Amino acid sequence: MSAKEDEIKTILCLGSGYVGAMTMTIFATKHPETTFYVYDVFKSVIDRWNNLIPTDEKTCPFVEKDLFQEVVKVHKKNLFFISEITDEIWSKSELVFICVNTPSMTEYKYAPTDTIEHIEELIKKGIELSMDNVYNSVKDLTLREIKILKAGKTGDAAAQELAKMMKPKIFIQKSTVDVGTLSKLYQIVHDAFKENETEDFKFTDAEVDEK
Repeated sequence: MSAKEDEIKTILCLGSGYVGAMTMTIFATKHPETTFYVYDVFKSVIDRWNNLIPTDEKTCPFVEKDLFQEVVKVHKKNLFFISEITDEIWSKSELVFICVNTPSMTEYKYAPTDTIEHIEELIKKGIELSMDNVYNSVKDLTLREIKILKAGKTGDAAAQELAKMMKPKIFIQKSTVDVGTLSKLYQIVHDAFKENETEDFKFTDAEVDEK
């Protein structure tokens, strides 16, 4: 196989915030042969990116040194901001970056009379993060993949073609997460495939890992 045939053609990013948008922008400038899709559940955020005016830096959602110049190079060329992940985009995607928000559920309340010792005790308790966005994103997309693959076995020619397009996925976690998150994500994907098995739709553990 030639190097060109082995290149990753499509990358999907979940989250168009500071981490996701900046990372995909830089990647897109370095890899013009690859198509990058940046998805966000908030359509208003996606609209801001899609309404960016190449001659007006103020229309860029983020202020970061040289970011605007880099975005303009690739915006709507090989970098696309989307508010919906179509079945075709999901099937073609080979790398999936998780850059969704993981808000803190820990609320620290300080009073002017608090001692240093009291503040240190609060900090030692650590920060509890809400991981729902991460877990739900991976589960929803895994179930989408299962639906596409099942339709490819019983559906019409279009459904079969879509299933044939399905690429194995590598999830890349860039959100701020708890220790053990990757093991949890693996289990979510594994369990989804196993729970949706039928007589005509079965996978070994090795095949699930490959998916």
